[in-house]
Amino acid sequence: EELDAFLAKNELPWIHTIDASGIEALYRVASAPSYFLIGRDGRILGNATGGTKELGEILEAQFQ
Repeated sequence: EELDAFLAKNELPWIHTIDASGIEALYRVASAPSYFLIGRDGRILGNATGGTKELGEILEAQFQ
């Protein structure tokens, strides 16, 4: 409930998860926050941990 309220308040439109089912291991998440850029075909195009600066660099690299 707290996560849903935070996401609604801050208008973060992408999918967020808190691992309750083992998805962390599936994607080899080692730290939080972790970000994944997933292409339309379902492939992981890039990933980053930490701040959003790294995520921005991934996005820039994919769209150049």
